[in-house]
Amino acid sequence: MPKVSVIVPNYNYRRYLARRIDSIITQTYQDVEIILLDDSSTDGSQELLRQYETHPLVSKALFNRKNSGSPFAQWARGLALAKGEYIWIAESDDDCKSNFLEIMVKVLDEHPTAAFAASGSLLVDEAELPLAKDYDGWKEDGSIHLYHSKSYIKQKLLWHNTVYNASMVLFRRAAYEKIRPDFSKMRYCADWLFWIEMALRGDVVEVRRKLNYFRQHQKRVTVQSNGTKAQLHEKITIASFLWRLLFISSYKVHLAKGAFYKEIKRLHATKEQRKEYLQLISKELGIK
Repeated sequence: MPKVSVIVPNYNYRRYLARRIDSIITQTYQDVEIILLDDSSTDGSQELLRQYETHPLVSKALFNRKNSGSPFAQWARGLALAKGEYIWIAESDDDCKSNFLEIMVKVLDEHPTAAFAASGSLLVDEAELPLAKDYDGWKEDGSIHLYHSKSYIKQKLLWHNTVYNASMVLFRRAAYEKIRPDFSKMRYCADWLFWIEMALRGDVVEVRRKLNYFRQHQKRVTVQSNGTKAQLHEKITIASFLWRLLFISSYKVHLAKGAFYKEIKRLHATKEQRKEYLQLISKELGIK
């Protein structure tokens, strides 16, 4: 059995795909299987993927005839095929440093109570040029920080999805096998629910090193869905689930409701849309 299963879900990202796969094949850590998935791309991605199909590290290459309609349905498909102790969902439009797996595998080996470990990310544009924006909020010093399961949810995931890119995470398959499959039915916010569920199954390790390159471009699902009603419905579902957790105090829920209200007020939307959204969160979550 391979130690790590690497899932590469792709849809119309041919321009980044070779660089992504090469970044996995050339990792300093090589005890891996690579699962290539294509969700019925129309940009020639499948022809490129077939060039890697016979590589000794590639265990599966599957091509959908019909688009699934959700990147998270592809996550679920890849996870069902994964055999490794650890899993890495390497998004096809991202990139990473060559020692990503070497460092992250060591971290999970040394922290057996952890459900997942997350590194930091350097944000880059379509041409791989660095961007000034930073999502991590810490100084890169190589330190390792262990958060206990409930603490990570209360400090981080209660407010928004702090695990902002799947490519920066290595997680334990045994923890994944205990979570509910609800995330795969969502289209926009499933990753937030996924990491909440994973954090409920174990501790979380934060690796304060920028090992991942998170590409910013207009075709990302989160960019296209920002401010939509469909995305808001998914956020309401997740907030409702989070706020019912017994270890989340009523005071924390009160603060989270306030943050949710401010988020809606700041949306780049029409006055009528904001009014509709505020009425929706009042009805569904009691936020006024």
